[in-house]
Amino acid sequence: MIDFRYHLASLMAVFLALGIGMLIGNSFVGLASVESQNRALKQLQANVSELRVQYRASHQEIATLKGQLNDRDRAIRTLAPRVVDGLLTDRRVALILLGNPKRSEIATELASVLTAAGAEVASTTLIQRNWLPENPEIRARIRRLLLVPPGENETEAAHRTLAKAIVTGNWNTAVHRLAEATPGLVLDGAYDASVGSVVIVDNTENAEEALEAQSERSMETAILEALQNSGVRVVAAEPEATSVSLISFYNNRGVATVDNIDTAVGQVACAMALAAGSGSYGTKPTADRLLPEVAATPSPDPAAL
Repeated sequence: MIDFRYHLASLMAVFLALGIGMLIGNSFVGLASVESQNRALKQLQANVSELRVQYRASHQEIATLKGQLNDRDRAIRTLAPRVVDGLLTDRRVALILLGNPKRSEIATELASVLTAAGAEVASTTLIQRNWLPENPEIRARIRRLLLVPPGENETEAAHRTLAKAIVTGNWNTAVHRLAEATPGLVLDGAYDASVGSVVIVDNTENAEEALEAQSERSMETAILEALQNSGVRVVAAEPEATSVSLISFYNNRGVATVDNIDTAVGQVACAMALAAGSGSYGTKPTADRLLPEVAATPSPDPAAL
């Protein structure tokens, strides 16, 4: 959305520059140009006043639209339990948050919708991009906890094993000791049983980290490969406003995506996608449609097979 404050400031700067240029130019003509200078200043003041009026009107319009969107979001959130009821009955779902979410309530809101759909949200794991510390002693400890063999790329191996620990239930003790060793890994929930579905919420807080994530994607690649090799169903999501979108990255790897997970309709789309969706859903140009088409009988939970 356009920030009209910057728009107004830039236009005012242009008019001021023109006015100053006219004054400087006329100063070489002589005192006879004073009248034209006054006319130019009055015209400049009139233009600035008009821009201020336009800015106030635009600001009011934006505030009104935001209010309408908030009302719709609340209405959808109220209706969501009826829409998703029974879609994920007896499913065990894990939430994985990559990066440092700006809105910490996204996980809570999403978990509420998934629970209303019949799922059990077994765990929520925050994995920051710097979760592997530089301290060599701590990295060596993490390497031992994750049984990373010598000579293997320890960063990629750590990502893969951590993903397996989240979904298989076979690394319960190790994953908790891992969280004690690094503040970049935050655990919430149970890790002692397998899950059949995972929602990855990919959110990078600043543009520099987002561009780095877009160019390398080493964390996403390793985690996604481990999840897919474990046979779990994966839906990847991101907030509506992001510095750099990674939706295409996930789509190219056959993962269903939701590009507005911070909204009520995006969270409903996520529940539907976990049930049966296989496309790209949301409001961005990369989306196929707003919501998935869910069959009468959702696909079974892989963990139950």
